[in-house]
Formats: sequence, structure tokens, C-alpha cells
Amino acid sequence: RQIGETIMRHRPVRHEEARWRSAELLKRVRVANPERVLDLYPHELSGGMQQRANIAIAIALDPALLVMDEPTTALDASVQAEIIAILDDLRREHKTSILLISHDINLIRRSCDRVAVMQAGAVVESGDAKGVFENPSHAYTKALIASIPALNFTKRDGRLAETGTTVRDRPDATAAAADQRDSYRRNGQVAIACKGISHSFGDQAVLHNVDLEIGQGETFGLIGESGSGKSTLARIVTGLQTPSQGSVALFGRTVAARAERRAQSERRDVQMVFQSPDRTLNPRHRIGRIISRPLRRLAGLGRSDARNRVADLL
Repeated sequence: RQIGETIMRHRPVRHEEARWRSAELLKRVRVANPERVLDLYPHELSGGMQQRANIAIAIALDPALLVMDEPTTALDASVQAEIIAILDDLRREHKTSILLISHDINLIRRSCDRVAVMQAGAVVESGDAKGVFENPSHAYTKALIASIPALNFTKRDGRLAETGTTVRDRPDATAAAADQRDSYRRNGQVAIACKGISHSFGDQAVLHNVDLEIGQGETFGLIGESGSGKSTLARIVTGLQTPSQGSVALFGRTVAARAERRAQSERRDVQMVFQSPDRTLNPRHRIGRIISRPLRRLAGLGRSDARNRVADLL
């Protein structure tokens, strides 16, 4: 039901079509027996299945950008790998841009084309993933990489340096962006661009003049400790939080800060998968309705089309 409502909200479809589309959406995120899953409640699904349903909702309207805020934190390694494989399918087959936010360096390393490292609300290093991880230039990035446990259990000094947090002075040193320009800048299109994003909660500054661009079909990793400003930036990109300063542009066009003030097509183009699937899915509704909801509200599908779309997504 939750999938179907998404479809019916944005697509001129009836309930039957919304359910069919909901099942199709579940198929896309590798859910077996999607028709059966549509009639289940969130508490009847595993964490991995719940997160698949969340992804189905997020991709129901074929967004240009998918914001993933710690999408695999509560999942075991095998399920995490399946979720990342699904995201890779979306990137390759549908040219969906992905902003992957995580504190898991290994996850970012194997999943992303480019990365940015955040500390105390600022981007301290950015560039292509291989270059950043193999040749980090900023002390904070080096400390993060050094903190990764070694499989051979060789003792190493992995303690992060005392280099500042959101409640302490941050360092003056800022690494330059990677010299190598990525292929999407030469041949592709910038899907999303943040310019001069700053934000404070009261007297506490959490973002400091953040600039970043994500190319169409590119997976961009955002790394940083808890409190570094990653999720705040994600909420600003999706229009759930208004920045104190700065702007967000979608395919070269500046969009309103708040989601409700953006055009319907702009809201469709930026979707988000939140960190906790058990808190994201409405426990009172079945999965089919949950996934179809954005399809009906944002895509204008009728029930029948939305149903078909949900089945395809699952």
C-alpha cells in the first residue's frame, strides 16, 4: 500500500495498476514473490527486505538522484552486498546518480566513483575514489584509512587524530581537490550541484561552505564521522532542511530550498533512502501501498499503473 500510494500520488493510475507497478518495483530490487510481499506489513519483513521496499519507493518515480543515508548500517554483510549490487544496477541501467553517505570506508571504496571526506562540517578532501584512497593528501583522510582494521591483525596505530569536531575548533588545513578531472565532467552532465552550503543549529555551525557536484549516473561517496554534517547535507539536497546559506541546482537549474516549494518534476528527481528502514516504513500499511504512494502522488499514476510499477520495482 505504501508503495502504491507513492505511485498514485504522482501518476494518473488506478489502484489495480498501482499494485501491478508496485510488484514490478519489488522485482527490480530483487524481491522474490513480490505479489505476496505487497500484502505484508513492515514488521513481517527482515531488515534487508524492509530496505529493499524503501529503495522501491525511492525509485518508483525514476529519480535523477538517489540520496542514500547510511542505507546498510543495520544490515549484515551479505545483505549489504545485495543492496549495493541493486544500487549498481540502478546506476548502470538507468543512469541514476547516487549520493551514498556512510562512515563505512570499505563500503564507499568499493561502491563509489568519486568521494568527498567531511570533517566538522567541511569537505577537507575530494576526488576520484581510487586516488583519494590510494594517495590521501589530508591528515584526517589518512587517519580514517589508518583506522580500518587489517585482516591479518597486524598491530597498527588507527586512532584518529585530535583534529577538531563540530564543538571544537577545526583545523585550518584543507586539501585541494584531486587534480585528475573525472570523465563525467568531460562527457557527461552534472545532475546535482551544491554551491556554498552552510548551516547552523542555533550557535552551532554544522556545515561550512560546502561545494560538490554529482554527475549523471555517478555514485558519489560522502565520508565522515558522526556529527560531521553528512546527513544535514543530505536533508538540504532533498529539500527537507533549509540551509543557512548556499544553493542546490538540479541539471543546472537552481531549485527552491524547501521540497514543498519545488516543482513536482524536481521533487520526483530527488529521492532519499533513509538509514533505518523499520522507522521509515509505515507499520500500519502493507508494502504495496507504501511503494505505490509516491507513484500516485508524484508521478500521477492510477491504481492499475501504480500496481504494475510497484511489482516491477520489487
